Amino acid sequence: MLLGATLIKAVLTGFITDDSPFGFLSIENVEVFIGVIIVLLFFFSLLAVFFGSRRTARKLGHNVWNAPSKKSFWLLLPLFFLIYLIGYLLLENGYFNYIVPAFLICYGFLLSALNYNKYTSLYVLTIISIFIGFFSLFFPSYWQYTLMSLGLAHIVFGVSAKN
Repeated sequence: MLLGATLIKAVLTGFITDDSPFGFLSIENVEVFIGVIIVLLFFFSLLAVFFGSRRTARKLGHNVWNAPSKKSFWLLLPLFFLIYLIGYLLLENGYFNYIVPAFLICYGFLLSALNYNKYTSLYVLTIISIFIGFFSLFFPSYWQYTLMSLGLAHIVFGVSAKN
């Protein structure tokens, strides 16, 4: 997420600058480029979760691709496309300042829906995501920092969960 937010910010900054190659693209091409960044971010995030879970499952002697993981995947896929559709509809209707807050709030609810084991730390991450979403709603010029803080919250969550 940190890299995705930085890349999207660089694309948007380059789009309004004459010296950047992105400044010569049309707005539709920039939208497609940002969409590709988001899909790649989702894909690489899923790969990171898969390989991290695979290492842990092998240590415990379990299969990675079992019934609960299949259930989570088939729940995650439509929820991701729903979040992406909400962001796309906000973009198409001109509500640019609401894209990141809607993503962060929906992402918080996604984390809550996928918390099958009712981990308290994951609920804290959910609350942080929703809180950051509301912060981004009230201060729309700080959208990159809110996405970066969500990425930082994930890093802190990963370190604290590992310990």
